[in-house]
Amino acid sequence: MSVRLAFSTFYVFNLFGANVAQDAGNTFLRASALKKQEVQNALVAELAGQFTRPGQDERIGQLEADLRPMYTSLPKDADGNLGHTMMRYALHRLLAKEHGWFVIGLEPERDGQNMSVTNIRTAMEWAPSYLQDVLESKLGGRGVSLHELAVLAATLEDLAHKEAVGRLQAVYEIYNLPSTEVLNRSMAAEVIDSYALVYFKGGNWTAKEEKEAHQRVKNFRHNHKNWKRLSGWLREISHKYQRSDGAMSFDMVEQVVDRISHTYGFYNQEDCNGLKASLVEIEDQMPGRVLLSDFYKRGLYGQWQFTEKVDYLRTLGALDETTPDKPRVIIPNYVGSRPQCREASGLYAVCCPDECEALVGQLETHLAEPTGLPQRIADLIKTFSTASVAARGELSESLLSKLEQVAAAHGGRVPLHGRLFAQWLHHAFPRECPFPHESGTTSPQTAEEWMRKTGQEASQASEEEMVCYVSGPCAGGSAASSEKETAKNDNDMIVEIPWTDHEELMNGDLSFVAKGSAFSAHATMNGVLRTLVMSAVALGLAIASKMPIVDAQGETTKSLQAKPWDWWASRLLLFCPLFIVTADYVLDLSCVNEFALCGLCWGLASMMMYGARRTLSSSCLPFSVIDDAGWKAKSAV
Repeated sequence: MSVRLAFSTFYVFNLFGANVAQDAGNTFLRASALKKQEVQNALVAELAGQFTRPGQDERIGQLEADLRPMYTSLPKDADGNLGHTMMRYALHRLLAKEHGWFVIGLEPERDGQNMSVTNIRTAMEWAPSYLQDVLESKLGGRGVSLHELAVLAATLEDLAHKEAVGRLQAVYEIYNLPSTEVLNRSMAAEVIDSYALVYFKGGNWTAKEEKEAHQRVKNFRHNHKNWKRLSGWLREISHKYQRSDGAMSFDMVEQVVDRISHTYGFYNQEDCNGLKASLVEIEDQMPGRVLLSDFYKRGLYGQWQFTEKVDYLRTLGALDETTPDKPRVIIPNYVGSRPQCREASGLYAVCCPDECEALVGQLETHLAEPTGLPQRIADLIKTFSTASVAARGELSESLLSKLEQVAAAHGGRVPLHGRLFAQWLHHAFPRECPFPHESGTTSPQTAEEWMRKTGQEASQASEEEMVCYVSGPCAGGSAASSEKETAKNDNDMIVEIPWTDHEELMNGDLSFVAKGSAFSAHATMNGVLRTLVMSAVALGLAIASKMPIVDAQGETTKSLQAKPWDWWASRLLLFCPLFIVTADYVLDLSCVNEFALCGLCWGLASMMMYGARRTLSSSCLPFSVIDDAGWKAKSAV
């Protein structure tokens, strides 16, 4: 057993026992809890193909198909497998895409290797990291294949299913319903609505008897602001599994609650779209940004609760302070931040979908490798469209220049999974793609986590704090708003999105590598070396132009018979540099000036050979001497 696995297991036992004791009075939280052995057994069964759920084999095949484009394009180890960090990255993206799940413990900014008592919130948060540790231990430290990655994803889905079934059984117990009973239409709706309430409250529901449960469900229906839409969605799902008379068995209701868990993220997208639209309405002249003053103004007087404290927004990575006196909220970062997520499960939260994921997925499908040529990427991107950006046909000079800049820093190719390219995508789609902050500068913390860590009593700004930013002396207040209005009157001047040169890549062993000034130095050295090579090429061509292009017919000349190496030397000096410059261009098809140099070199060589051939054929004599005046034929007496 690895040290990390033993470390995880120790905290699993301690935390699991602590949480069960703490939540002993909550039937639903206890029903959500999973034991370490259950988690391990589920993974082992899946790996062995001993499926406990019907159709699981087909599901793993489907997950493999869904993962394949991303898996193919991700950097891998020497054996062609995914390592620890990349495995977490792929799982996080897959489950977010498939279900809208933000799996607790798989967050990009939180590596499960660093689990501790202080940063594990629930008894289930350990599960993804523990599963990964078990799998890596069984694989003997090697990377993970596509099939094994799909199995790991399927196991996480199984754990979510076990949690849902446990909660459903707890609902049946509260209503004193045996699982063998077939429910009529009315009672089935009551049970499903009760489960939805448990789901919305993340399992934190303390109803202890049937009467109390009925009352809580009644209040839920009355107080939920979008109950009509939610109720219609629940009935639509139920209709697919119920009998013709509306009656439902336990297995039918189980299928309904499983469907709720797997599709709520897509149902929630309408609310996410409304949140984003509300921010886009008050967008600043910097695309994808809202002045903090306007953000708080909408929070004070609008329907959305835009009230997070400045410090909390900064921790979430939703605040742009490039201009200190005019802080701005970054729209995609805020929409995708943890406060907008519903803590629906002990295993995952349901968050707003990352609209940039679809764009990256299309690139991965078309390129099928970890890096791409900038021109190829530009040709693809200009055909992509989103809700706010139509297919452009052509990219701006600024975008093309920045893409070439990213490529130049990496030897002519653009890494698809690096920070600089993510930043470029944010520039191309500022309302869809989040701005990638440097690692360690942000954290996807819930409000409770943030308050516990910082000692703050609230994560929401007070009315006085917000008014200070809207119309008071705080940075970004009335002065910023008035400046914005001035800019609007000045032809809607666009303010450029900030750009930083700090790179972070996933390298050969699949860990994140920060490349700041050292990386720039490497790029500079690469440029110097290539300049020296090209200088050597130019020198070789210059020497070749001063030597005779000796023809094989010159063997009859006594002077040429004395120097047979001239025929080989002249050709080697001419063609070796040509091959060097051609190979350099073929290996890096992105630089226009290298293409021009390659063409000029071949053109020069062709002119030299053509000139030699014409002289030889016109004089019918071997070509043996070249002086500064040009080619001269030496007549044979």
